[in-house]
Order: sequence, then structure tokens, then C-alpha cells
Amino acid sequence: MDKSERYTQRIATFLLILLGLGSVVIAAADLLGVPMRSEKNREEIILGVVGILCLSIGVERMVEAERVERRLKRAEDSLASLAGGVQLNSTDEIYESAIRLCRSARRRIRTVVFATGPSAPRRYAEAICERLRQLKDAGPAGLYEVVLACDAATLPPQFVQANDDRLALYEKEGVRDLVKLFILDAKPSIGLDVLIVDVDHIHLALRTLQGAVDFQSGIAFENQPKLASVFVDWFEQIILCDAVPYEEFRRARINSSGNSRAS
Repeated sequence: MDKSERYTQRIATFLLILLGLGSVVIAAADLLGVPMRSEKNREEIILGVVGILCLSIGVERMVEAERVERRLKRAEDSLASLAGGVQLNSTDEIYESAIRLCRSARRRIRTVVFATGPSAPRRYAEAICERLRQLKDAGPAGLYEVVLACDAATLPPQFVQANDDRLALYEKEGVRDLVKLFILDAKPSIGLDVLIVDVDHIHLALRTLQGAVDFQSGIAFENQPKLASVFVDWFEQIILCDAVPYEEFRRARINSSGNSRAS
């Protein structure tokens, strides 16, 4: 109950007390046979009592109606926050949703991407660059952590070059130092990409058709800090612990390739 509600309720209570006192006075006067100055005075007093009663009841009902409305609104908000996420039905919807959530990031963006899935479009990377620059200029700087989950033994030859090109974009935009890329050797690849924005939003994307290149479905959970905190723990305690920095993976990959050619 806020301050205005308390004041209104006190006024209504005071009026009811005043009404009660007035009624007691009139009843006592009638009981003792105390004459009123005139019949007109009696009618005015009765009308005044009825008016105070109506006013008190009206104020009390108004306060109660507002209180019930606020309770219903809070209940609706709670249900909305507990409701399921928003379903995304195409690759375009999935990336548009991801871009929108990333643009709302306040500090940290984490993502696990399965390398067998579709590569993120350039507009997604550009949106990440834009947000990282904004956070860097405003301070404190943000951080974009990417874990590429893949079967390292079956990666295509252009895998390293594709990642080098994407990192070059971040370098060109002046945010390379805010991007941390890791490789996670995952067998088999389940094809479920996870995006975690701060400790607020969760964004999932998956392929549901065998051999499909693009995503077919996704789901976004916005403003779900309890759910997001679970995914953050999963990312920090499970995913990152088994991942290796991209630079380390790249050196090993290039050395392995060079040794294979030499032999």
C-alpha cells in the first residue's frame, strides 16, 4: 500500500468514525427525549449522515478496486515472466531476434555455436561490432565470448580462413580485443546454438531437418534472469572449461596441416 492509499484509507476511516459518532449522538438524543431545534434540523442531520456514509463507502470501494487492479497487474506480469519464450520460425526471424537482443546488451554476450550449422550473417557480426563500440565508448567495455563447438577431425579446409576473416572484421571495427573466440571439440554435434545476453535473455536456434543448411526453428526467452543464470553457469563451468582459445587451436591446426604436406 503506497502513501496515497494510506491517506485515502485514513480519511475514509475518519469519516466512518464521524458517522458513527453522529449516529450515537442522534440516537442518544432521541432516547433521552432531547428536543431538536426543528424538524428541518433533524432532516439535515440525517441527510448529512447518509451523505457521509455514502462518501465513506465510495472512497473505500475505490481504494479497494485500485488495489485489486494492481494485484491483478502484478499477477499478469508474473505469469508473463514465467511463460514460455517466443517461437521463431525461420533463419531470418532467428537472426533478427538475436540482433535485437545483442543490441540491448549491457556488458557481456556469450554464445555457443555449432560449426556444422549455418554461419552467422555479416549483419549479425556488424551488430555485435556496433554494440561493442557503444559499450567501449560509454564504459565499461563489453565482452563477446564465442565458443565454436565442432568435430575437429572433420572440419572443412576453409574453417580457419572463415574464422580469420570474421576476426579481421572485428579488428577493422576496433573491437577485436573485446572478442574472445574458443574451440570446443564436440562429438557428435547436436546443432543447438545458444546465445546468452548478460544475465537476462536466452536465445536458442536449432535445425530440425537432417542435412538442412539453415535453421528451421528457434525460441527466445527475454527478461528471464533466473533461467539466464542457469545458462551462464553452464557456459562458465562446463563449456569454457573444455574449450581452448582459437589462437591455440589455429596454431595446432596449421602445424598439423604443414606436417601432413611434408610427409
